[in-house]
Amino acid sequence: MQQQQRQKQIQAIATGKILELIPGTEWMELVEESLQPQFTIVISKLYLKVQEEEEAFPYIEKLAPTHPREAKSLAEEFLRVWTKNHNPNSEQQRTNMYMFAWGFNQRSRGIPLTRSKQVRNLEELSKWTKRINDLPIETIDEALITQAFTQVHSAAEVYQLEAIEKIYGTVDGLDPDTLASLIQTMRANLGKVWRLPATQKKAKTNRKQKDIEREVLQGYATAQIVLGKAIKKYPESWSVQLAKAALEHDANEFQQELKQTTEFSKRRKISLDGFKKAAELYAAQVESLEEAKQESTAYETWFYASLGAPDLGKISHESVSDPAQFKLIRKAIESLPGELAQSHLDKFANSLFVRLSSLNPGVKFRYLKAGFEIVGDHEQAREAKKVYDYYKDLVTEIKLETVIDGTDVVGHGEPFGLFVNIRHTKEIERESGGFAKYFQNQNQGGYYYYNYGRPLENYREKFEEATKTALEEHFEILSITFEKEDVHSRATKEYGWRITPYAYVLLKPKGAEVDKIPSLTLDMDFMDTSGYAIIPISSSALPLDASSETGDPRPLENLQITQTLDEREAKDGKLKLEVRATGVGLIPDLDKILDLNPQEFKVTSIENEGVAVSQFDKEGLKTAVNSERIWLVSMEAKAGLTKHPEKFSFGLPEQEEYEVTYQRFVDADLASVEPEILLEQEYGTPENSWIIPAIAAVCLLFLAVGAYKMLTQKKKAIALARYHIPENITPFTVLGVLKDIERNNGLSDAGKQELGSSITRLEQYYFEQPKGNEPDLNEIVHRWVSKST
Repeated sequence: MQQQQRQKQIQAIATGKILELIPGTEWMELVEESLQPQFTIVISKLYLKVQEEEEAFPYIEKLAPTHPREAKSLAEEFLRVWTKNHNPNSEQQRTNMYMFAWGFNQRSRGIPLTRSKQVRNLEELSKWTKRINDLPIETIDEALITQAFTQVHSAAEVYQLEAIEKIYGTVDGLDPDTLASLIQTMRANLGKVWRLPATQKKAKTNRKQKDIEREVLQGYATAQIVLGKAIKKYPESWSVQLAKAALEHDANEFQQELKQTTEFSKRRKISLDGFKKAAELYAAQVESLEEAKQESTAYETWFYASLGAPDLGKISHESVSDPAQFKLIRKAIESLPGELAQSHLDKFANSLFVRLSSLNPGVKFRYLKAGFEIVGDHEQAREAKKVYDYYKDLVTEIKLETVIDGTDVVGHGEPFGLFVNIRHTKEIERESGGFAKYFQNQNQGGYYYYNYGRPLENYREKFEEATKTALEEHFEILSITFEKEDVHSRATKEYGWRITPYAYVLLKPKGAEVDKIPSLTLDMDFMDTSGYAIIPISSSALPLDASSETGDPRPLENLQITQTLDEREAKDGKLKLEVRATGVGLIPDLDKILDLNPQEFKVTSIENEGVAVSQFDKEGLKTAVNSERIWLVSMEAKAGLTKHPEKFSFGLPEQEEYEVTYQRFVDADLASVEPEILLEQEYGTPENSWIIPAIAAVCLLFLAVGAYKMLTQKKKAIALARYHIPENITPFTVLGVLKDIERNNGLSDAGKQELGSSITRLEQYYFEQPKGNEPDLNEIVHRWVSKST
């Protein structure tokens, strides 16, 4: 019975159930002494497998004296499990969706992660590191300690020297590779993780941008201290020298981000020389290295730095390359002794394609082009060569071209236009599905876009920003007008090639010294075997002549001019004329299209906001744009006139083919009129306006004398005839007859009212202020005499 129980317990141990059945190390008594080490290993692994690493460590300590190799392996696995269980950056602090707490403050989540928990983690790691180092085993892989240190450290906090030495002891006590790895990790975090606001937000640190910058600067200072100790202890270590060059490169980039300085290029050259030195140190040691440690890391990192960043993933389309480094890298590899040169070139060539998917799509073409300057037509790079050839085919079958609208004599006082066209083969248009997406801003609301495996992109906005950056130094950019996305390509004179009109840039030189239009760039993306790539296509620079104030006339067709006269401000003495011109091409200045010369008026001001491009022309067979221009002309009557202006003549077109429409306001409505019209209002003050009151006084005097004579001759006049037509018809004689009829004739009430209106009209026109057309005196006197006989 006892024997059966023993066998059952041994079976439980073998199947892993011992963790539940027997606590502590009491099971050892059940196992024969010769089998105890194997069972110790099994139990340790079981505890580690279920992530109960602290329960496993006593067994590792028991195993170490007799089986140091197995204990070393278990200690390293222990460190991996402990690191995983104590990584604060991977923890997800979740709150149940049904949980609610009054007064809960989101900010309270951030306190344990960044300070208290980090301190506890580092103290605990220090304790376990000491216990591991006390084991009678070989030194464990220090990279695991570095990994543990970096992972249990909050991603939002930079490393402090005290914390580093607490884990490692004195920094210079580490081997050079471990030191280099630690420095590279610090550098990588400083260059990316620590300076990202998103990282700080996720860790709930509530740091502002300035706080982040200050912390990163402190982090670089700490890294430099560690680096200084490493260089002093291991001056011939290529990995430490490589870390030094990378750290200096990143620190220089960060300082340039904070404040641009002329020292940037000089410091960048120093850091690149540091990569060269690391490669030289590696070459001096490579023959003594184990084959597993013979690697192309020094050359690859140097290559990445020459493209803009020591880390491949940080190279962007904005990164500045140094092409001079490519030949130096190739020369350094070829100088390696014996077959090592070929094997390292093999490794470098193979990495070109392997690392391609890690690249920013915007730099893949540049990366491969530079890489093949180093490896040439290498067999190990054949997959990368296929992709590179595909990119080159794209570049040769699709181009960006710019064409000045008109001649290249543009002057510097007026705007001119620049057509931007996508020039391509019909095959690339067919295979790529056309170019409609490049006319879109896909991230703007209101529309649904699908970009076929690529992230949505604001293509128009991206081109606008790139164009402004390229032109703003020497040109004033007035507008950029895009074609519609449903535009069709057009054939060219060159067989197999077509153009798709893309944009029209309205710009104006900033001075007479401007002599060319710089290259413009459009980023186009295409799918490849590593995902997708962004291929920048660029136009050639265009020469131009801006030396004179005015350039050659721009092409212009179908010009339509509408002139609208507005008398609604006549009470202020103002007469206004709106001139609206539309056409195919750019509308020039007003005096180039219209001869505006109103004889009795002077122009006091002309308001104009310049030419505006509305859209690409839809009617014509050639590429052109529609534009519009509006002028508001203010006028007032000239001084020295003897009477108020009565007529107005619209401006005449400078060329007969111009289509002109004439309009005037009638109340609030518009009415078509002739090129010359009668004014409805009065403008200005004539110089002889004093004569009218004098004439009126004389007239009144004559009327009084005439009335007296008429009274004395009344009986005689009635006897001969009631009324006679005067021999000399003047305002005075006619008024005399009418007033005589008014006094002596027995007219009806309506007749008296009508006669009074005629008398008032004559008095106002001839003796007060003339308005309207001149009265017909002959017709008036005959009509009233005939009515009164």
